Amino acid sequence: MEETGFNYAQARAFAGQYGLIVGVLWIVSFGCAMYAFDFPLLGHVGNLFALLSLFAEVWFLRQFQHEIVPLGGMRRWWMAWTISMYAALLTSFAQFLYFRFIDGGHLLASFRSMAEQVEYEEMMQSLMPGTDFKTILEDFSAMPVGALMVNFIAFNFFVALVFSVISALFSAVRLPYPDESHDD
Repeated sequence: MEETGFNYAQARAFAGQYGLIVGVLWIVSFGCAMYAFDFPLLGHVGNLFALLSLFAEVWFLRQFQHEIVPLGGMRRWWMAWTISMYAALLTSFAQFLYFRFIDGGHLLASFRSMAEQVEYEEMMQSLMPGTDFKTILEDFSAMPVGALMVNFIAFNFFVALVFSVISALFSAVRLPYPDESHDD
């Protein structure tokens, strides 16, 4: 497949549009995760939106390859990476707004109520023997929003990297489009 006429400015513009949609799906997933302690069904809904975002990115990549310009392996990954990075930046901004103006200690209160459960305390001791979870919660509560956001941004960028590799691989699978003719 020859890559003729690849325009990075055009590809970035499309990636920005696609990244906006993928980012909104990630934000909805994040929002559901923040209240999954109170409403466990929201955890599953959030996971569904995260999975839906992967399918959306693969679909966007396939549409771009089919309608705009065919992509080779590295350009396909570059496009997936650019989409994922736009989504990660948008999600990080939404997370900042959430923790700065909306959360008001809700996440910390959820962690504290979870830590008071005997089953969870036993599980944490088996996973991290010798670690005092209450000390971790105190350290977490003393963390300013800026430091918390550095952790979230790093996590979002890591997710974007993994996400872009997976979506680039899945978008490389050649499936026929409905408008393609078949000579059997």
